[in-house]
Amino acid sequence: MTAKFIIAQILGIVSLIIGVGMFFLKKKPLFICGSFLINFVLGVEYLLLNSYTAACLCLFAAVRYLIYLQKGKNKFFSSVWIPIFFVIANILISIFTYQIWYDILPSISAVTVCIYPWFDNVKVLKIGTLCIAPLWIVYDILVYAWASLVMEIVCLVVELVIFILMEIKERAEARKEFEICEENKYIV
Repeated sequence: MTAKFIIAQILGIVSLIIGVGMFFLKKKPLFICGSFLINFVLGVEYLLLNSYTAACLCLFAAVRYLIYLQKGKNKFFSSVWIPIFFVIANILISIFTYQIWYDILPSISAVTVCIYPWFDNVKVLKIGTLCIAPLWIVYDILVYAWASLVMEIVCLVVELVIFILMEIKERAEARKEFEICEENKYIV
């Protein structure tokens, strides 16, 4: 094991800690800041593992998340052209850094991720995260990013559990509100 490999695995552990912490964030700006941080750490990790497509896409994603924070605050950054620019840029990054067949996995993920943060809904962000996790799980196995693999699996499981619990809670609250409305109908 080389020092680069060990440092990469340590960065994967850091990304695990950040990723788990992000599940408890309910405000979009905090979630996007966490996404910036995790992508920056992962970018450096993949760089150390010589996975240049994933490294460049993650580092570019970190910048993308900073720009997404400006959506709604700055008219230029609120334009529909911003996600389109990011999709095109991710495709170009993927083409220029492509080395081996499985570099397509982070490329698909990066293009997908350009779209869902544009919505003003944390639930959509979390569903999007769930959808791309399998791509990263396979990729991490192929590039020996063991700590990131653990992070992806743990985050996927935690996200699924939290998402299901939140859905159950929301449905119970909606049912309770409906029952209250039904009771009030007969009182009048």
